[in-house]
Amino acid sequence: MSNIDKQALTDEAISKAFAGTNFGRDDFKNILAETVIDAAAGWRCGYTATTICTQLGLLTPKGCASALGLRFISEHVQRETKRLKDELEAKDRRLEEEIGRANREHHRGFMMACGHLKEHSNVHYADAAEMEIAAHRKRINELEAREVKLPERYEVDMCPTPSPDGEWYSREDVLSALVSAGLKVAAAGKGEVS
Repeated sequence: MSNIDKQALTDEAISKAFAGTNFGRDDFKNILAETVIDAAAGWRCGYTATTICTQLGLLTPKGCASALGLRFISEHVQRETKRLKDELEAKDRRLEEEIGRANREHHRGFMMACGHLKEHSNVHYADAAEMEIAAHRKRINELEAREVKLPERYEVDMCPTPSPDGEWYSREDVLSALVSAGLKVAAAGKGEVS
């Protein structure tokens, strides 16, 4: 992405573009990504969302996804994946700390009640914690491994024709690619932003 494109898509510029609108939510980057995905798939989107995407250069004046729009989708998916990974890692750290604390308290209680119990008496709790931590790490690795391969592009003059330089993607192909990558896709009705 060039410096001009990066400057155009700052949080401040996006918030300014949405000023005075009422989408009933404030996750503007998600709204932009959803609009570009729908446009790339050939669906008509709401006027306001389409206008904002066009002004920001995410859609062409014809309402097709621009190269910047496709890069924006890709980066948005990467950001969301990283955010989810970071959340899981934070939960993993909190879980490890809580398990360590619980094990120490459990061990101390046993030691006080039965002075002859040794430290390894609560190994089964540690095993359960290790299994849960391993499951969290596996989920993090799965999220890191996800990749969205965009489908074939089309040129639409008289009818859709496969073209590597085309400006159109089949909605079904885009949704299929997202689902194949393990992302949840909420479909909206025609003309709505999903």
